[in-house]
Amino acid sequence: NRTVWDKASKDEDGLKAYFAKNKERYKWTEPRFKGIAYHVKDKKDVKNVKNAVKGLPFGQWTEKLRETFNNDSILRIRVEKGIFKKGDNSLVDNRVFKTGAEVKSLKDFPIDAIFGKKLKTPQEVDDVRSQVLADYQESLERKWVEELRRKYPVEIDQKVLKTVNKH
Repeated sequence: NRTVWDKASKDEDGLKAYFAKNKERYKWTEPRFKGIAYHVKDKKDVKNVKNAVKGLPFGQWTEKLRETFNNDSILRIRVEKGIFKKGDNSLVDNRVFKTGAEVKSLKDFPIDAIFGKKLKTPQEVDDVRSQVLADYQESLERKWVEELRRKYPVEIDQKVLKTVNKH
């Protein structure tokens, strides 16, 4: 637990280094859209949302939008944030992937918009975190087992082995 599982989940620098070294393993078969699909009540909020998150790291978008637009009892926007592949969200499918998917506007939020970018491959470890984390844990476990085998070589006593399981 200490050497593999906890270490992998807490070692952010190690995870990033592992991702950078093995980036080729995490290519997608088709592009993704990393961003937000959002719905607003007022046309001017379409631009305000983009301006609010522009220049911020992707991980901070949710909090910035919450404090800027939905900080009191009145909700001004509805947002779905993530990394979308074709088929995940009809608005993204329609606007980004040009599939012609039908977009149903929300009753109280009639204006639909998107903001983000289309990616051909993951750009950072957070884009494919669960896969990288699993592979990194496996790598740490492999190294740990190799180290244990060097430190504690296995010796088989042939005489004792021959007496085992003789019914």
